[in-house]
Amino acid sequence: MRILNTNQGAIIDRSAERFSLSAIQQFLLGGVVVLAAAASLFFTNSLILLAALLGAAVVFAVVQNGVSSIFAFIVINVALTLRPHEDTIGGAPTMLDLLLGMVLAAIACYWIVRLRFLERQDLSHSLGQLLMALFVVWSVIVTSIGLFGDHTSLNNALREMLNLSPLLVLPIIYSRFVKLDSRAERWLFACVLISGLLMVGWNYFHMRSNMLRAYYLYQVKGAGLEDMLSGLLVLVATSLLMTVRSFWKTLPAMLLFLLGMLGIVICLSRTLYIAIFVCVAFVVWLGTRQERWRGIRRLIIAVCISIAVVIPIYFSSRAFRLLLVRYGLRFISSQHLGTDLSLRMRYTEWGYEWHNILQSPLLGHGFGAQFRVFDIVEHVNYWMSFSHSSYLYIIFKTGFIGASLFGGAYFSFLIKGFRLLRCGNFTVRTIIIIRASIVYLVATLICAYASPVLDSKTDLIWVGLIWGYFLVLERHLREQHASPLPILEEEWVE
Repeated sequence: MRILNTNQGAIIDRSAERFSLSAIQQFLLGGVVVLAAAASLFFTNSLILLAALLGAAVVFAVVQNGVSSIFAFIVINVALTLRPHEDTIGGAPTMLDLLLGMVLAAIACYWIVRLRFLERQDLSHSLGQLLMALFVVWSVIVTSIGLFGDHTSLNNALREMLNLSPLLVLPIIYSRFVKLDSRAERWLFACVLISGLLMVGWNYFHMRSNMLRAYYLYQVKGAGLEDMLSGLLVLVATSLLMTVRSFWKTLPAMLLFLLGMLGIVICLSRTLYIAIFVCVAFVVWLGTRQERWRGIRRLIIAVCISIAVVIPIYFSSRAFRLLLVRYGLRFISSQHLGTDLSLRMRYTEWGYEWHNILQSPLLGHGFGAQFRVFDIVEHVNYWMSFSHSSYLYIIFKTGFIGASLFGGAYFSFLIKGFRLLRCGNFTVRTIIIIRASIVYLVATLICAYASPVLDSKTDLIWVGLIWGYFLVLERHLREQHASPLPILEEEWVE
């Protein structure tokens, strides 16, 4: 039995007792499995029933364990991104989407019900968590009212609210079951890193497939949906390059930086192009004067190495040349604010959305609501349930009241990150992660201006993990207030 102490009380984790079975219990469990297999073969002539029972048992075991629930969020996020995107009638979700969505909903509901209603614990240990909880309550109220209106879908409402659930659930679980510098924390960081590398590799092959199917260069679409994680890899690598003193130990960080930049280039997101340049400079600015000069020198070296690697690939691979040309044209078009057709379409979309916002500015229209847009290219009208501006999206769905609650929660955690960085009573590893996490939150705000980041569960999962990490750091400071940790670990940075 393991007890996790917090200021609000103790949380008892009996996961070890739950999964340690006696000989009799193991015998009975084996008998149940055999009977389930026999029943499955007898009634369905297959093992589908047994597979369903075993799957339900695995989900039950995962949901009841805090750390496993966090891993489940990450793994499901990767699975949703890497899955084949099948075209269904009316854009309906596939069976895999429904099953994975049910697992995420089960995790969220289980921990909220268990902690708040069964164990009578406060879910809001900080101002940001309190505002996020109020935002969820407000969203449920306005969505319930909006379901009686026209062009509102209950399925879309559930999906959109589930997309935002990581911001409520992950900080609660992370702050209770993950300890600073613990084995669980190291495994979680490794899982995020591996997920980012998998996304970069998958996006590259997806981009190459798009290029092979296109007749004209403008038909080449972006790599995939997971763009922000590549930006997180770049920010972590930049923070590492600033801190590690030994040049040879910076080579893995440089490789990570180049892979992250590759993921950003092939996503063809102009907003992320601009955001990553601003945020890399922001990471450098957050360091000390010595770290800034060290970071600038090593970033220049990383750029020179990348140029040296790209030149032979550029002349030997036609697909790579087309990719760089597409990237250059996409980046240059970001300055054509008044003439670029795709930007003009977004201005039109935002105008129609703002018109609908003014019809219900305080309450909003609720999640699941749609607004009508006129396509200036095809000259047709259609209904949209999402928006390319995340700020207008939140205001349209929850009104200015809900947007104020959401913005207050987000900026509360952002300010918390700056305060933790100024504290200085952490190890070098922790400072590296704090610096990259703060700037990632800033990058998300920049990208939210012209992309549906706040309607993407695959992007908000990383934000939720950062919020939970900040709460763990706060708890660590309270526990270690009398004995602060050294700022630097010489044996690691040298």
